Amino acid sequence: MNLLKLTLALFLIVNSHLSLAQLNEIQRDSLIKTASLDSLINNYETLGLQQSLSLLSKEVDRRLNYYYNEIMNRSGIDDSSKNMLQISQRNWIKFRDSEFQYISSQFKGLSGSMYPKITLIQQVKVVAHRVKELKSYNKLLSTRE
Repeated sequence: MNLLKLTLALFLIVNSHLSLAQLNEIQRDSLIKTASLDSLINNYETLGLQQSLSLLSKEVDRRLNYYYNEIMNRSGIDDSSKNMLQISQRNWIKFRDSEFQYISSQFKGLSGSMYPKITLIQQVKVVAHRVKELKSYNKLLSTRE
């Protein structure tokens, strides 16, 4: 997939009624992997790279919300489990915010166009890790239904 097609696909998802929830899992994973590889490798100019990273960040955050909502909306999960997940997610958000502050502090006072990108990449990794956790919880719950 070339950069123009990737950018168009991400634009349509971000700016239309479409969401990652409406794509099947293979399409979602493919889109994220394509964004990671194509866009980030081939679009190495400062502005293009920053825009690609920003889109990737939004999509990873969208996946986080998708898997969280998938679990919370499951009919087979009891209220106690939903409450525990809600508490866990709130605690994770506190952790995420603290981690983001730490990541940002590592480049404070440094000049150069690469530092904001490195910061964003590290922040995306933090969220992507949580997405993997929620995705595995969701998969486990689906085997119990």
